[in-house]
Amino acid sequence: MNNSNILEAARNLLRSEGVPGAEISVLITDDETIREYNRDFRAIDKSTDVLSFPLFDPAEIADIKAKPPKEGPLLGDLIISLDTAIRQADEFHIDLHEEISLLMVHGILHLLGYDDQDEISATIMREKENMALTDAGLRHRYWESM
Repeated sequence: MNNSNILEAARNLLRSEGVPGAEISVLITDDETIREYNRDFRAIDKSTDVLSFPLFDPAEIADIKAKPPKEGPLLGDLIISLDTAIRQADEFHIDLHEEISLLMVHGILHLLGYDDQDEISATIMREKENMALTDAGLRHRYWESM
């Protein structure tokens, strides 16, 4: 796995969103553990690829962006299922580190208050994901459609 590209994609996104010094806690785990988190915190009893637990609501994020602190803040927690990332990388014919990078960037966008529950919001998220990943030299599962 190419950790430098994964970190570069995350840094690119945080910089472009106006919070270059932000911190994020990341847990990479298995399907069973992410299923437990999904069940306990979202009442959805199934595994998923990434979960985001933001520490700020969108209004607080806007305040942080308007007046970014020199260090921090901790934006929240991301949980990524390695089992699901492996399956999705295989399904989309991309490298595992590229899939993990996409999941990390996607999760960070959720920490920053973005949503993908409707077509317009999902399009905005895909464009931001594409920018961060492409700038880091990464392919991703949406790259052909952008």
